[in-house]
Amino acid sequence: PTMYIFEVEHGRPLVQVLTNKISATLRDSANTTWMNYESPAVLNNNQWNHVLVTYDNPSVKIYHNGILVGTGTHTGP
Repeated sequence: PTMYIFEVEHGRPLVQVLTNKISATLRDSANTTWMNYESPAVLNNNQWNHVLVTYDNPSVKIYHNGILVGTGTHTGP
Protein backbone atom coordinates (compact mmCIF):
# COMPACT_ATOMS: atom_id res chain seq x y z
CA PRO A 1 0.00 0.00 0.00
CA THR A 2 0.99 3.64 -0.50
CA MET A 3 1.02 5.92 2.53
CA TYR A 4 1.82 9.62 2.32
CA ILE A 5 3.85 10.78 5.26
CA PHE A 6 4.68 14.41 4.59
CA GLU A 7 3.73 17.49 2.62
CA VAL A 8 2.50 17.53 -0.94
CA GLU A 9 3.97 20.11 -3.33
CA HIS A 10 2.46 20.76 -6.77
CA GLY A 11 0.32 17.66 -6.32
CA ARG A 12 3.28 15.35 -5.59
CA PRO A 13 4.14 13.81 -2.20
CA LEU A 14 7.61 14.81 -1.00
CA VAL A 15 8.07 11.80 1.28
CA GLN A 16 5.97 8.66 1.08
CA VAL A 17 6.04 4.92 1.65
CA LEU A 18 5.71 2.74 -1.44
CA THR A 19 5.64 -1.04 -1.06
CA ASN A 20 7.01 -0.67 2.49
CA LYS A 21 10.02 1.41 1.37
CA ILE A 22 10.74 5.09 2.05
CA SER A 23 10.66 7.31 -1.01
CA ALA A 24 11.70 10.99 -1.22
CA THR A 25 10.86 13.21 -4.21
CA LEU A 26 12.73 16.45 -4.98
CA ARG A 27 12.56 18.93 -7.88
CA ASP A 28 15.58 19.60 -10.10
CA SER A 29 17.35 22.97 -10.25
CA ALA A 30 15.36 24.00 -13.36
CA ASN A 31 12.13 23.27 -11.48
CA THR A 32 10.94 21.04 -14.32
CA THR A 33 11.82 17.47 -13.36
CA TRP A 34 11.06 15.48 -10.22
CA MET A 35 13.80 13.15 -8.95
CA ASN A 36 12.92 10.15 -6.77
CA TYR A 37 15.19 8.61 -4.11
CA GLU A 38 14.23 5.33 -2.49
CA SER A 39 15.72 3.48 0.45
CA PRO A 40 16.37 -0.26 0.28
CA ALA A 41 15.17 -0.57 3.89
CA VAL A 42 11.80 -2.16 4.51
CA LEU A 43 9.51 -0.64 7.16
CA ASN A 44 8.19 -2.69 10.06
CA ASN A 45 4.49 -3.51 9.74
CA ASN A 46 2.21 -2.85 12.72
CA GLN A 47 4.94 -0.86 14.52
CA TRP A 48 5.91 2.78 14.81
CA ASN A 49 8.57 3.73 12.28
CA HIS A 50 10.56 6.95 12.57
CA VAL A 51 11.35 8.28 9.09
CA LEU A 52 13.60 11.25 8.32
CA VAL A 53 14.82 12.65 5.02
CA THR A 54 17.47 15.39 4.91
CA TYR A 55 18.67 17.48 2.00
CA ASP A 56 21.88 19.54 2.18
CA ASN A 57 22.76 20.42 -1.41
CA PRO A 58 23.79 18.08 -2.99
CA SER A 59 23.37 15.33 -0.36
CA VAL A 60 20.07 13.47 0.17
CA LYS A 61 19.94 11.13 3.18
CA ILE A 62 17.12 8.82 4.26
CA TYR A 63 16.96 7.54 7.84
CA HIS A 64 14.78 4.79 9.32
CA ASN A 65 14.60 4.52 13.11
CA GLY A 66 17.75 6.65 13.42
CA ILE A 67 19.83 4.56 11.00
CA LEU A 68 21.03 5.88 7.65
CA VAL A 69 19.41 3.59 5.05
CA GLY A 70 19.72 5.51 1.78
CA THR A 71 21.77 8.28 0.19
CA GLY A 72 21.86 10.15 -3.08
CA THR A 73 22.98 13.40 -4.66
CA HIS A 74 20.63 16.07 -5.95
CA THR A 75 21.06 19.54 -7.43
CA GLY A 76 18.00 21.67 -6.97
CA PRO A 77 16.24 24.40 -5.07
